Amino acid sequence: MLEWMKKYPGERIAFGLAFFVAVFLVVEAFYLQGRLPSVVPLFYSLPKGEEQLVPSYFLNLLAMGTLIVFGMNLFLADKASAVDHFMGRLFIWASTLLVAMVAITLIKIWLIFLW
Repeated sequence: MLEWMKKYPGERIAFGLAFFVAVFLVVEAFYLQGRLPSVVPLFYSLPKGEEQLVPSYFLNLLAMGTLIVFGMNLFLADKASAVDHFMGRLFIWASTLLVAMVAITLIKIWLIFLW
């Protein structure tokens, strides 16, 4: 699995870093669950008020969902790279971007309530 990635050290570094961050987000989300209020703002694009608020366990679901999507993209990258290495690399970088965006969102919310 992922033999093609040995040719691309940038993707190996991105994959490793994104995987580490995704696992860290899941662990940290469960660790901080009890320290957060019952509702937290998550949907910043909605108008101000209660529409932005979600139960705090949604942050756990967001972190776990990111890890699941990361795993699915890894599987798709392996299958797509058999046909075209560019597609495999694209899936890896898409996963890295997804993990980065979710990490920024979760860290922003955690800093609001825990700083």
